[in-house]
Amino acid sequence: VDVLLPRRRYGAGLPRLADNVLSLSRLGYKVTVVGTEEHEHEAKPATMRASAEYDTWAKLQQAGVELVRLQDLQHALCELNDQQGSEEASEQGGGDRCIV
Repeated sequence: VDVLLPRRRYGAGLPRLADNVLSLSRLGYKVTVVGTEEHEHEAKPATMRASAEYDTWAKLQQAGVELVRLQDLQHALCELNDQQGSEEASEQGGGDRCIV
């Protein structure tokens, strides 16, 4: 779990993170990296943010690394809860929506 997904061309720690994650995957570990603020970072003006590195991410994914933005994970959990909640709501007469 880190603020951003690994990048080779941004910061001092993110290139090392990319190398470490790739090494763990090559050693046979199942690795998932979660970017907690990736969606907020994407909303910043282009001059203030690191570019998305689709080539780096593709290389990691080809090595079996799972890359997840926290917002996407939260959205999926909300949808699952909504599906389960709609079944319960129809039985109980109400339900809450999950807002991310």
